Amino acid sequence: MNIYYAQDNKGLTLIELMIVMVLSLVLMAAVYMAYQAQHKTSSEQQQVSAVQQDLRAVMNIMAKDIRNTGCDPLNKNSFGIQDATLSSNSLDITYDLSKNGTTDAKQSAYTLAGNQIQRNGTTLVNNVTTLEFVYIDADDAEITDTTAIADVRSIQVQVSIQSPDKTFTRTLTRRIKCRNLGL
Repeated sequence: MNIYYAQDNKGLTLIELMIVMVLSLVLMAAVYMAYQAQHKTSSEQQQVSAVQQDLRAVMNIMAKDIRNTGCDPLNKNSFGIQDATLSSNSLDITYDLSKNGTTDAKQSAYTLAGNQIQRNGTTLVNNVTTLEFVYIDADDAEITDTTAIADVRSIQVQVSIQSPDKTFTRTLTRRIKCRNLGL
């Protein structure tokens, strides 16, 4: 029994080689495009996460101070909302957590300076587009009259922050009860 092997010494033709190279290029281009899309999405999600984290952090700082507004263990009646104009874009509050009157009384003044929220002159967050305060009484009515400043029971805070590349804006609104006012 004789076994014959087919001998093909031709190898690859130039056309076959070109077809393989074109298919490889198409495949590599598809892989690169998928990588680029994934990289862009990942970068955007990282920016969204950073903006939302900044929003939550600044809101938590402000909420702590607002909740303590008016804390006056010695009943001196000198602590509370200090902003006589009930400004919609700044807030000036005082409270006494050390229980010794005015010696260590805490004052927190929040303002929007350019695109920064500042607390007592120190920048808390950048790229801010909106900082609004709405003063609310015990009946859930908005207070705009400065003569009714003693009736404030909660403050609604709205903060909007824009991404550094200005592609999106996130807004957080929170209503914070001033637990020491109106006692």
